[in-house]
Amino acid sequence: MENSQAFLVINASVNNQYKNELQTYLGSVMQIFGKNGGKPVGRYNTLEQLSGEDGPEMMAILEFPSTDIIRKMVRG
Repeated sequence: MENSQAFLVINASVNNQYKNELQTYLGSVMQIFGKNGGKPVGRYNTLEQLSGEDGPEMMAILEFPSTDIIRKMVRG
């Protein structure tokens, strides 16, 4: 049974060794998401981490037509 309207939440940390390649990478993954029906809801940067260490530096939320599509996309 396929669910309708699913959201993918991505938490990411930037590898500073490859920071200059970040925009190219983001452009590539956004194309993959788009080809699979993903629509951006929002992109956010972490302003302040209140507790813990090594938390995400950025987050993204994308809407997809179903959870099955997300599963197939991630599994390749």
